[in-house]
Amino acid sequence: MKGHKYVGRAKTALAGLMGLSLIAAGPLAAAHAKPSTHRPAAKASGTFTTYAPTGYLPQADWNPFAQSSSTCGTAVGVLSFSPLAIQSNTSRNGGEYFYPQLATSWGFTHHFKDFVVHLRPHLKWSNGKGLTSKDVVTSWDLYGLTGAWVGDQIQNVYAPNPSTVVFVRKRPLFSLAFAGQVLTPYIAPASLYQKFVPATATFQKMMAVNDLPSSKQKPYKKLLTQLTADAKKLIAYNPGNAGLVTAGPYTVKAFSPGEVLLQKNPDNWAASNVHVENVALINQTGTESTQNAAVSGKFDAYGYQPTTPLYDAIMSHNRPYIHYVKPKPFLTPNGLFYNFKDYPYNLVQVRQAIAYIVNRNAVMKLSDPVAGVTNPIPAGVPLDYIKAYLSPAQIKTLNPYHRNLKKAAQLLQSVGFKKRNGAWYLPNGKPFKITIISITTLASWDLTAEATANELTQFGIPSKMELRDVGSFGQEILKGEYPMYGGYVFMWPFQPWGSLGAIFAYWGQGGISFKTNGQVLPPATKGDVGFGFPTRVKVPGLGTLDPAKLAWQFQYTSNKAQQDQIMYKLVKTMNYECWPFIEYFQDQSVFYSTKNFTDWPVHRSFFDMIGDGSANYFLTVAEEQGYVRPK
Repeated sequence: MKGHKYVGRAKTALAGLMGLSLIAAGPLAAAHAKPSTHRPAAKASGTFTTYAPTGYLPQADWNPFAQSSSTCGTAVGVLSFSPLAIQSNTSRNGGEYFYPQLATSWGFTHHFKDFVVHLRPHLKWSNGKGLTSKDVVTSWDLYGLTGAWVGDQIQNVYAPNPSTVVFVRKRPLFSLAFAGQVLTPYIAPASLYQKFVPATATFQKMMAVNDLPSSKQKPYKKLLTQLTADAKKLIAYNPGNAGLVTAGPYTVKAFSPGEVLLQKNPDNWAASNVHVENVALINQTGTESTQNAAVSGKFDAYGYQPTTPLYDAIMSHNRPYIHYVKPKPFLTPNGLFYNFKDYPYNLVQVRQAIAYIVNRNAVMKLSDPVAGVTNPIPAGVPLDYIKAYLSPAQIKTLNPYHRNLKKAAQLLQSVGFKKRNGAWYLPNGKPFKITIISITTLASWDLTAEATANELTQFGIPSKMELRDVGSFGQEILKGEYPMYGGYVFMWPFQPWGSLGAIFAYWGQGGISFKTNGQVLPPATKGDVGFGFPTRVKVPGLGTLDPAKLAWQFQYTSNKAQQDQIMYKLVKTMNYECWPFIEYFQDQSVFYSTKNFTDWPVHRSFFDMIGDGSANYFLTVAEEQGYVRPK
């Protein structure tokens, strides 16, 4: 068989590798879980309590293929269902890092044409039956059936043997994002879901038809109609929490709209290391109730962005048990985002002037003094990434934009602005006023926008912050009606390619990654992408660049030297253009309690995995490696 021959070649290509291949070729770091040095407990005990953010607990849907907001995609997900690997929030030399789950190793072969994944031996589902590559292939068939985004140009998925899965790609291109797309979706049992895979519609056929232009899909009308009907049947299926068959460290013991109680899964591959018998996920019914629960010491671990008074209350009410883990300052950029099509924000001199006016440290202290860290070099990229990709000599060429009101005035005057009686006026004689919109549900955004407006007002540019509800905020940005807004639109955790795509939109869509009322940003037109960021920018010392093209090239090269140079050009562009203007970085602060549990991991990377409030990813990886045990 072709598949067996392939595996023979794959074994040779992958010999000696741990995780992704090409570790030395670029910032695509591999992970391989080390065996725990802790002695496994004879019997698990205790209940670990954390919370699930609003809307993250399932109400009825226990089908992993039904919707992204189902139980499998949110708070319960990774504790019960297992992916091939868990992606960490911690970067390694600017690249991504994985904790193996169902898989032990993976890597590209055939010059990046294929991606081979090897499963752990003797895997089992929670009903005691074996978990094999057939379950993985079936899961991917169903992801394709429902039309989910199933990775970067995957042509086919097949299993040459019970422990190997091969993802065949259309083009033999290296891709930084590909591993995360393949390794992180949850795997479901074929015994329950094979019946939903159409006999005449394999993954390969589904992908081939879906990739055709609509004008060429007419001959496949009957097949498409059948696929739509089959997908509806799959989505309507609900095994219920009692019918769940999972492979994670926990199974569902009890469920109510307010709480999910999980119990240890004895058939999990790392069950001998799991010391906690139960996990309780409490539904966050509101911000106030969650804050009160945190202050009362109800949670054993959780992530939160507290105000200074709340932080003080949590710490003072829970001494000596509560501990705060200082976040790494590179996950969430907070600052200003301009509408490039709106005068005068389309002028680089105006954006640079604002960078010289705003005291970034003062804004951070007013907005997020607990978890915030001032951005030392406004370049759209955290300092960790600048150091990972740029040489010391290149870093010295970046403008730190230290506060300098004289330079700010000179820049404004250079494009015709005038100052009279302490206030600045546009070249046409009208007052220069600024409105920064923000969103009602995120205090740090509001405080950032308000503090920035105050800085500008003191300089002589009357500025104000206006709040919008989520729907209005999204609509204004979707329609390009905003002047500028305070907050963030992209993240820099472990995916530089994802963040670059959000900024420059090299996928051909706008820079905002969320949907509002079913709408997404339309494809870029008239040479503009993202927020109107130009496709051609003239940067002093570098000439004319196409940022979108560079960002795309960064994603698809395995040459570390090329990645470094591309990142340097993009950083220089953002530094010169002052867009996005990041004032400080923040992360979800992490609290954990030693009241009920001991042996917490000392590695910061574990705590970085608490990203949505709940501690599901953190607890999964920590316990599988033998940490966190009841007192």
